[in-house]
Amino acid sequence: MPPPIRISFFYDIGSPYTYFAFQIIQRYERIWNIDLELHPTLLGAVFKTTGGVSPAQASPYKAGFMLKDLERVSQEYQVPFSVGPEFPGNTLQPMRMLRYLKDELSPTKFREATAHYFVSYRQESLIFLMTYPISWKQQENFVKNTPLSSPEFVTSLPPSILSQDEMKVALSKSKSVTEKMKAEVEALVNEHQAFGFPWIVVKRDDGQVESWFGSDRFSNIAWWLGPEYPWLGPVPPKPNL
Repeated sequence: MPPPIRISFFYDIGSPYTYFAFQIIQRYERIWNIDLELHPTLLGAVFKTTGGVSPAQASPYKAGFMLKDLERVSQEYQVPFSVGPEFPGNTLQPMRMLRYLKDELSPTKFREATAHYFVSYRQESLIFLMTYPISWKQQENFVKNTPLSSPEFVTSLPPSILSQDEMKVALSKSKSVTEKMKAEVEALVNEHQAFGFPWIVVKRDDGQVESWFGSDRFSNIAWWLGPEYPWLGPVPPKPNL
């Protein structure tokens, strides 16, 4: 196993390319010996800070291309995907919930919460589940056609992650993280010049840090990390445990 690296993954569950990158990072977690840190961050706030705009809203031509491209990437990465009833959707409420839960849940349960929200509007493929089995089945953002902005979406976390009583508390307290999230966006933009998602910050064992944007930069990340960190494509062989 190569020396450990740290990946800080900045994401918004409404970003489909971020969803693809989230799957790839998990596939390489053992291969690259990754210490993964998840940072739920409002993409809309990043756009507001940098003057950017969602590719889906930039022009009808870009939006049309994006939908075709997402279909191709989904097939190449073997990550089932389809566009849901809100695209792009308003993710303010679920992202607030995730930011609150980051400080309340264990890393394992927080990752499960992230995965639950990420995977909706889509159907799990048998090939994907056989190759990369996951422990949570009730997932939301890209399977159930639940609008991102609806209360049903935000409260859809299963009891294995959050009990009903805990959900009531979280719904009340998650509103308090807004200023914290704004400050974190400012820090991300100022420190790493982030302008979109997925934003991936990688720290090598020698302390060097670099940033990447997009779900298609993993071969370049592997090159920067060195020969001990091979890029084996988007669907690498499962490592021996």
